[in-house]
Amino acid sequence: MKKSIWFLALVIISNYASAQAYNFRDYVETSDIDNFWIAYDSIKKLEKPAQKKAVFKSIYLDRASTGLKSLAFEREMAADSWLWTIETFPAFWNSVRPNTQNLHKDFRKLEKVYRNFQKIYSGFRPTITYYVIGNMTNGGTVINGKAIIGAELAASNRKTNASELTSSYRDRMRLNKGIVFITAHELVHTQQNLHKKRASNLLGMALKEGSADFIAELLTGRKVEAPYMAYGRKNECGLWQQFQGEMHGSDYRKWISNSSNSDGLPSDLGYFIGYAITRQYYRKARNKEEAIAEILRLDFSDRNATNRFLEGSEYRPCR
Repeated sequence: MKKSIWFLALVIISNYASAQAYNFRDYVETSDIDNFWIAYDSIKKLEKPAQKKAVFKSIYLDRASTGLKSLAFEREMAADSWLWTIETFPAFWNSVRPNTQNLHKDFRKLEKVYRNFQKIYSGFRPTITYYVIGNMTNGGTVINGKAIIGAELAASNRKTNASELTSSYRDRMRLNKGIVFITAHELVHTQQNLHKKRASNLLGMALKEGSADFIAELLTGRKVEAPYMAYGRKNECGLWQQFQGEMHGSDYRKWISNSSNSDGLPSDLGYFIGYAITRQYYRKARNKEEAIAEILRLDFSDRNATNRFLEGSEYRPCR
């Protein structure tokens, strides 16, 4: 009798856990944004660089959340890097400030993203999403399984004053419509099979990023809006032919995170290729729920696994 009761209890607990609803607002941290603007206003009253550095560090970095600490450590970011951007791009910072301080207006949309993720993937287990103010080098990333969103870039849009910035910044901001899509993209990364830090080759890296774009598209109900996506759709066959010749190598410089080395082309064209392969894999699948699980469980560090995924997609853009 006791065994039966224990078994029944375990079944109930198991069913409860599998049916548990996760709410986005329970997994979000924004304290770094408030601290940044307090530090920003404080250093504006100072003249000596050493004083500015000390005050900024004390108010912002010394009070950093776990997410900001991880970002600063991983990217080797110190107070000087923030101070340089603040002093070099004053119009940008003044114009983007209201956007970063009103992120909550998009939280209802992100709650829907959470609900949608739980509908399409039974293995969804959220982690904390940290909204921080970066030094203009990171729109979003995942470190130690936590999503970290650089709000100064993620919350920028076509109304943000980007006159002081390069064309790659301006092009992104012109198309960006807030934090929802990039948050969804990074949320996908937190659910991917990333037990090894690096993908094995260009194909693996493209699938890692492109599949995050594709699933984020399903979660948000919005098409990916980025320069690489517009260019990729118009030049898919030619891009694929070029990509095929390089996909088994480990040189990503022409395809991923290459804003300073893109030869006049949009950066991150590898995202498009990975997106297109993943989209075809999903379209071909009879069981869409299983396809999502297979995409998320794909080991990007395993060359055989990524090759099988490509073959299974039957991606043939030049037919």
